[in-house]
Amino acid sequence: MEGDFKKLSILIFSIAILYGCNNIPNKYSNDIISSAHPLASLAGKEIYQLGGNAFDAAVAAAFTLSVVEPSMSGIGGRLQAIYQTKDGKVSGVDASTEVPIQYKPSEEKHSYGYPTIGIPGVVAGLIKLQKENGILSLKEVLAPAIKYSKEGFSILPGEAIRQGMALEKINEFEGTRHHFLKSDTTSYKAGDLFVQKDLSMVLQKIANQGHK
Repeated sequence: MEGDFKKLSILIFSIAILYGCNNIPNKYSNDIISSAHPLASLAGKEIYQLGGNAFDAAVAAAFTLSVVEPSMSGIGGRLQAIYQTKDGKVSGVDASTEVPIQYKPSEEKHSYGYPTIGIPGVVAGLIKLQKENGILSLKEVLAPAIKYSKEGFSILPGEAIRQGMALEKINEFEGTRHHFLKSDTTSYKAGDLFVQKDLSMVLQKIANQGHK
């Protein structure tokens, strides 16, 4: 995403697994998930119902947030995750953005746009988190995000306001206009159905092939 939408967002998860996990679908006694969007929380709930653990649920919610709340989260950003396992081990994943290896600093400063884009780390970080600690397949974990991007969802007021505030910058970039404006070049309003088929194809490819 370009413009203000390209500003990197940080997803921070504190995950505590207090009970053992197995591959048999069950409801954990601590199967609670909270996120910035109801659909992302529902995605986590779906994962618990499939028998997934807290890592599976958190990663599913994070990928879903990149679909339903793109002005705040996205697969083009970075990730810092802190978690505690059922054995009491505290660890984390630092998936920060990086500059290209041949990057040359410039005296000219930019606050948004293509010159501000770094190599994203969030996808690799989320996959690492789930692969090392989750119990479901990546395809199962990404299914909710793929569904909402392909079939669409109703934009909430906060997301509509943020997209409207960035309208001028969105219009500066052809790609952003294509993905985030209606055919009449206006921004989406609260309650509008927002479909992101291109994003669904990207997420499907990630589900099949991983972060590379």
